[in-house]
Amino acid sequence: MRRRCPRQICSLDTATQPCTDMAFDHKSRDKFMPVFRSFSVACATLATALMTIAASALAQRYPIHPIRIVVPFTPAGATDLAARVLADRMAPLLGQPVVVDNKPGAASAIGMALVANAEPDGYTLGFAGAGTYSVLPAVRTLPFDMQKDLAPLALVARIPLVIVVPASSPYRSLADLAAAARKHSDGMPYYTYGPGSSPQLVGAMLAREGKFKVMAVPYKGSSEATLSLMRGDVEMGVDTVAALAPYIRAGKMRALAITGTRRTPFLADVPTVAEAGFPGTTWDGYLAASAPAGTSPAIRARLTDTMLQIMKRPDVRAAYENQSLEPVAVGPEEFGRQMAQEIKQFRQLVLELELKLD
Repeated sequence: MRRRCPRQICSLDTATQPCTDMAFDHKSRDKFMPVFRSFSVACATLATALMTIAASALAQRYPIHPIRIVVPFTPAGATDLAARVLADRMAPLLGQPVVVDNKPGAASAIGMALVANAEPDGYTLGFAGAGTYSVLPAVRTLPFDMQKDLAPLALVARIPLVIVVPASSPYRSLADLAAAARKHSDGMPYYTYGPGSSPQLVGAMLAREGKFKVMAVPYKGSSEATLSLMRGDVEMGVDTVAALAPYIRAGKMRALAITGTRRTPFLADVPTVAEAGFPGTTWDGYLAASAPAGTSPAIRARLTDTMLQIMKRPDVRAAYENQSLEPVAVGPEEFGRQMAQEIKQFRQLVLELELKLD
């Protein structure tokens, strides 16, 4: 049976002569296959290079419209005030307005979920504290992954927490508070920002060490919780020094101890928890900024450089110190390592304390 070239590109009789069409000449195909592979690799490399160039060009144009910094707490708290100081200085350096957007709720999970799920274009950032970055993912089931869905930008302040009672309270030391709390059958009421917040964790740590019970009362943010304490709705509070120092100095509440490893210059007369006999409640907090994980390295680098540059300015350092914040300029690598280490530490602590979180 006589056969013609199936593709009809030559006039050869395939019964007597081999078709020279490469589709049917296996030797020729094998000969040129390495060339095809090399060409494919070259195309892929070129595409990657073009994408990198495009991303770099985009970063050079960035930003072209306003940037939003999401603060997952109510206005007027320590985190909000620190974010606004930073945002005000970022705007002239970046050439676009930088707006603080308060999104409180669910112990800061609502606001940070918004950041984690935002378009990774550098126009939605997050600003929160250790209670959000280090504690929240250790103690709650979140709709996002704090370490995988967020990229660290800069850690800009260190801030201990302070344990307080209303000014009218009879308790003048942690020992007094612990002794009275042991008589509460239902637990001493204290304020938190919801399950998994740093006040809840510190309160639980203190209760474990003092051998008494506590009853967590959740609020949306620092300002609301502070008013509740001053009204006497709860008997104890745990919050940042920055949030509570003005009320303490004004005599509206009494500080019993600082949770940090050393005394803070902002409340120099207040002992540490270790000095007060409760070393197991020691913990230092911080404030830091982040972006959605998919944000380009070039844009992240520009944001980080801008923030670190701002935090070295004397006027910014003074503004933070006026809010009882210790200004620092820590890059994303160290910030990320600290967050990962503390998440692991707090997960173990939650298991030991048998906290009910969700």
